[in-house]
Parts: sequence; C-alpha cells; structure tokens
Amino acid sequence: MGAEVDEHQGGGRTKQVEETSAEESVTDRAYASILHNALTGSYRAGERLTEARLTSDLGISRVPVREALQRLERDGIIELQRHRGAVIRVITRRDITEFFRVRALLEGGGAAASAAAATAGDPRNGGLLEGLGGQIGLLSRWIEEGHDCSAEEYALHSQEFHRLVVSSGENRLLIRIWDSLHLPVQRLNYFQRYRGEDFRVSIDEHAKIAWAILAGDATSAERLAREHVNRIAAHVFMLPDEEFNRVFNPGLSREPATTE
Repeated sequence: MGAEVDEHQGGGRTKQVEETSAEESVTDRAYASILHNALTGSYRAGERLTEARLTSDLGISRVPVREALQRLERDGIIELQRHRGAVIRVITRRDITEFFRVRALLEGGGAAASAAAATAGDPRNGGLLEGLGGQIGLLSRWIEEGHDCSAEEYALHSQEFHRLVVSSGENRLLIRIWDSLHLPVQRLNYFQRYRGEDFRVSIDEHAKIAWAILAGDATSAERLAREHVNRIAAHVFMLPDEEFNRVFNPGLSREPATTE
C-alpha cells in the first residue's frame, strides 16, 4: 500500500490530495489493527513491537506504522521507549483509579449538559432525543423480557450509550477527551466476567440516566451518571490480581497487578 502512495509523489495537486487521503487511510488502518491486537492480547502487555515487525504483520510501509504508533502513544496504548521501540503499556491499579475518577467527572458533566440540551429548544436536539429514545426502547425491552445479555451485546450497547450521553451536550473538548480514554475499549474483557444480575443492574442504571436527561433534570442526570461509573469502579477495584491482569493486561495474568 505504501508503494502505491509513493507513486503519486511529484504529481499535480489532485494527486497530492489523493496521496494524503490514501496515507491517512493506511495510517488509520494501522492504528486500528495495532489497537485491536493490543486490547485482545495478540500483542501482549509489556511486549516490544519494532517497526520492522509491524510493517511485516500489517503489510504496509514504515511511514504509516510510525504515525500510527505516535497516535497510540498519545492515547496511552503504547509507550515509545528509546532504543526499544514501542512497548504495549502495562495498566496499573493507579491508572485505573485515575481513569475512573476522570470518567466520573466527564460523564457526570456530560449527562448534565445533555439534560440541558434536551430542553433547550435547539433543532439539533432531534438527534439526541432520537438516540436516547432508541436506547430507552432497547433497555425497556431487555428489562421487560428479562433479557440475558451476552458480553459482546452489552459492550456494544454500553459504548454507544455512554458516548451518546457525553456527546449530546455538544461540548467538543469534552467529547475529544472522552474519546481519548481507550481503557473503556477493554470493557469486553471485563463484561465477560459479569453475571446476569450485574447486567440487569447496569441496564436499569442506564435507563434511569436516559430518563433523567430526557426530562431535563440535569442534577439527577449528573448524580446518576457518576454513581453508575463509581459502582463499576468499585467492582474493578475488587478484582484479584490475576483477574485484573486478564482484563487489562493480557499476557500478564500470572503476575501481580502493578500498583503504580
């Protein structure tokens, strides 16, 4: 792919635009592939990844690989170490504590802003109302039917729901910060250890948050969102070391969870 991009160099303006778009697309694919491998354990926590290996694994040139690694470092997925290259970041309990504290603040503030937006009379709120309405419909069916969610099913819903809550207030900086917190992507590993009752509690909490937003109750929406995040945090903090590493550090399940 890299060779195809290089063929356009030195061409006219149209070719330069095509070159940039193609290079961005290759970089995006490299980013997504490395991220997926890191979060699923194909690349183990603490493992060193050289550019030579990644270009071979992904079948692309070094330039998009290098750009993807720089993005992954900014997002906290890898660490670029001198003379070692890229190393898959090992997540510590301190990292998780800081993550949940920030997430509780972001999602509480986002829920409050979304509640204000729901009653502001702005025509752009149609998307918010439609999105939350769809989520409430789904949650209501699950509650009425006593639906037993799979980890995959709930992880998809949870990701969509939480991003909708944060993004509906249209605070672009808040959305950008929330999107940079990639630890939630690892929620699938965590949800695979959920029991049926755990899913039902979370579903009920999501429904209450959504109703508070649609009612324009910013105070309740903020409180409920923070309580929801803090409850999940409490579950994570109680994980024994082996379970903690299975969730957050694939490949380190037999080692003690690092505290700092």
